[in-house]
Amino acid sequence: MQKEQWLHIKKISAPYSKVLRDGEEKKIPSKEIVPGDVVLLEEGDIVPADMRLIEATRLHVDESSLTGESNTIKKKSVEQLTGELTIHEQSNMLFMGTIVTLGVGKGIVTATGMRTEFGKIAGSIQEIKEQATPLQVKFEKMAKQLSAVVLILVAVVFVLGFLNMRIGLVELFMFSLSLAVAAVPTSLPAIVTISLGLGAKRLAGKNMIIKKLPAAESLGAVTVICSDKTGTITKNQMTVTKIYSSKKIIDVTGSGYIPEGDFFYEGKKLSKKDLNSLEVLFRIGYLCNNAKLINNNNNWSIIGDSTEGSLIVLSKKSLDESYFEQNFEKIEEIPFDSDRKLMSVIYENLKTKKNRSICKGCAGCIA
Repeated sequence: MQKEQWLHIKKISAPYSKVLRDGEEKKIPSKEIVPGDVVLLEEGDIVPADMRLIEATRLHVDESSLTGESNTIKKKSVEQLTGELTIHEQSNMLFMGTIVTLGVGKGIVTATGMRTEFGKIAGSIQEIKEQATPLQVKFEKMAKQLSAVVLILVAVVFVLGFLNMRIGLVELFMFSLSLAVAAVPTSLPAIVTISLGLGAKRLAGKNMIIKKLPAAESLGAVTVICSDKTGTITKNQMTVTKIYSSKKIIDVTGSGYIPEGDFFYEGKKLSKKDLNSLEVLFRIGYLCNNAKLINNNNNWSIIGDSTEGSLIVLSKKSLDESYFEQNFEKIEEIPFDSDRKLMSVIYENLKTKKNRSICKGCAGCIA
């Protein structure tokens, strides 16, 4: 059991981490990290263990895998927190399996492996006992009632036969025993299995595959489904569906992080030439951005903030990635912060050899 829990933890761990040991920065396998190690983190890193922050510069972390909350959490190393706090409220802590989406940080490891918050969750999942389904509970109750009735009937038949003494005790016992066997509904398991199989087939027709037949009956007994709004019934993805520009609302097709879609205005599909007026918007959305769009065997995902990722996808629906790589080179960046409410990036136009500042954020601040 402990081995299975550790394998689950290993899957969500970062393979390598940067640590400070003997005054030197080293890259070591994350499995070798121990409490007391000082770990260095930057944008895109997976947190390898639970740790207390000692330094943080504009550090934001995606804790959705741990808390289900899609919004990134801003971390502060200087805050000393007291009282009983939830994971979401511990702004001076980083937790194993979460992802750094912005900024840099440094922390001291406080827990590893099964002692981390992720490890506690994995352990509690392994300790959950399988509960009987409503159908199994009813069958168990019916079996007890049927057994009691059969035993009473067998006892009555045996007593009456013994009083009459028309047959021997051995024959009377065998007759009573055969009566008990005949009272057992032997075809019931086959009937139940066939019924559950038909239920599973109907569920499969609605794109719902189940591993165990009793689950078909359990689903049929459900009357209320409780879920929170974040991550449970969504893919935790952001998609740009409309653009407001020059007093026009342009509809954008496509969903998720697949960079495929078309642009429509009043039901008419816009051509590449029609989209020239939006080139500045697409350029800002792509260049003033730290998210990364990853394609792994045609499975598209985002490293970084989901809102930032949606802007990357929007830009790629109109302009090819090579357009940005061949024409612009990043020189400097001022990350977004709550005071400026802006992200600023300076790029060099490789054709004109001129620098240009690109800003993204609060409209009032940009103005």
